[in-house]
Amino acid sequence: SDYSQLMLMNHFFFDFQRLTVLFYVSVFSIIEKPWYGYFALCIWKFIVP
Repeated sequence: SDYSQLMLMNHFFFDFQRLTVLFYVSVFSIIEKPWYGYFALCIWKFIVP
């Protein structure tokens, strides 16, 4: 029971970490390259409804 709960938390943390990285990359892209940032934002909207 504890093991499965730990795995679930680990999986959630990995997803959260990956989304955080994706978010920062998107923000950085918007600042550096507006057209690329807009494209990244479209992908972001597609991934996160």
